[in-house]
Amino acid sequence: MLESMGPLEESAVEWEAVVKAIPRDPHSWYQLGAARNRLSDWEAAENAMRRALALREQHPKAWNSLGITLSRQKRFAESYEAFRRATEQSPKMAEAWRNWGLVLQSEGKTEVPQSRFEQAVNVDPAHVPSWVDLGRILTKAKAFAAAAEVYENGVALVPEDPGAHLNLALVLAKLEKRAEAVRSVQKCLQLDPANTIARLLLEQLQ
Repeated sequence: MLESMGPLEESAVEWEAVVKAIPRDPHSWYQLGAARNRLSDWEAAENAMRRALALREQHPKAWNSLGITLSRQKRFAESYEAFRRATEQSPKMAEAWRNWGLVLQSEGKTEVPQSRFEQAVNVDPAHVPSWVDLGRILTKAKAFAAAAEVYENGVALVPEDPGAHLNLALVLAKLEKRAEAVRSVQKCLQLDPANTIARLLLEQLQ
């Protein structure tokens, strides 16, 4: 049977077998829920996460995953409560703060998701995805100077990432810091010579 499945389906089937064998293990239910999340099987994922939490209420990873599952079902109020529980139990869990911000952002909110991304980088300054999200929301709000500072942090964390240099170049261009923007976009192209957006930006700046 497993031979005809992809790796995600195999993982879910394997964890189904585990929870049947040890039904009172919260970690196994959590792993099953995570596997079902990856398959976009939201109902089954929710059921598994709730089973994990019934066995161990102090489980921030399960609360975080439940928040994602509920958001995919557009049950936003329940989703926010799950993220609140995750961050309450594990205040330094940057991924939960970030996911909370992303769900708020998906509803069209701005100021509140920004505060969640800020909290994520405060508790984990090395959490690159949250720096990127924070930079994007500041750029959208036309807070280009603040966005530039954020993207500079991103470049410092992942200097080998061409996207980090391109993001910085774009906001530097908005600030009319042409020389700095050119240097950033050139660094992007050194790392990713085929980057079309970077090439177009360089043409505009020169």
